[in-house]
Amino acid sequence: PVTTITAPPQGVAVTALAANGTTTNLSFGWLATSGPCGVLTTGTLVIGQRAVASSAAAGAVAPATGVIATYIVEQEIGRVLRVGATGTFSLIDLSIDA
Repeated sequence: PVTTITAPPQGVAVTALAANGTTTNLSFGWLATSGPCGVLTTGTLVIGQRAVASSAAAGAVAPATGVIATYIVEQEIGRVLRVGATGTFSLIDLSIDA
């Protein structure tokens, strides 16, 4: 993966948030967790199918593999409503808080 996953996704940032770990320079922001949201895309998504956290691009979604062995570890973000090309944004019906 792009980065080591230490926890399940908590939401989709609606704007860039600085990733700093100091207590003197905290970053705050709003995360979308349900409903339609534009999400960075990697790979070829299919309308109505599962979108999962990408292992190729940080902060992006990718199509679910459909392989039983990886189905359990793939972190579902939501279902695809509208497809965008790789490197652009797709409309995903988020289900992170479900």
